[in-house]
Amino acid sequence: MIELSFKIEDRQTLQKASFLADIFGHWYEIREDRHFPDKRNFRPQKFAKFLPQIAMVTRTAEGTYEDRLTGDMVVEVLRLRQSHSSLTTATDNYVHDIVHGMLDATAHADAPMYFKGKFRPEHISPIDFTSLVLPFSHNGAPEVLDTIMLAFDFSKHGTIEFGREAHGIA
Repeated sequence: MIELSFKIEDRQTLQKASFLADIFGHWYEIREDRHFPDKRNFRPQKFAKFLPQIAMVTRTAEGTYEDRLTGDMVVEVLRLRQSHSSLTTATDNYVHDIVHGMLDATAHADAPMYFKGKFRPEHISPIDFTSLVLPFSHNGAPEVLDTIMLAFDFSKHGTIEFGREAHGIA
């Protein structure tokens, strides 16, 4: 269940020094004046400690999704290994629907998105998460969304603080 989602308009939206804010900062920097940054410019070595919490998904021309890379923590927490499935083909309907909901919302928004919610996999307790979902282009096509990165934080204490001005809170 997704409890909160919104399009990220600028760097000021994410203020807390979490790895999600750091990844967004890197995405923003490599984007330069393009609509989407080229995925070849992303430097995962800057986030080596957090790679187990990251997944990369290709968006096909038909609008379907294919896994490229899924970090070990994502695989373990969402029990993908036990079901012999991948993030985009998860056999657990709760996981599948949330992941596809985040991917579809990001593709539709044509911009980075933030999500907060709970995965409710079958036969286990709900899993709190926050996720930053970032669109990338490929091969110099700055307007064509080709790849989507999902960066998960499964800790209850790893939430992101939001800039008051970014959301109209006085």
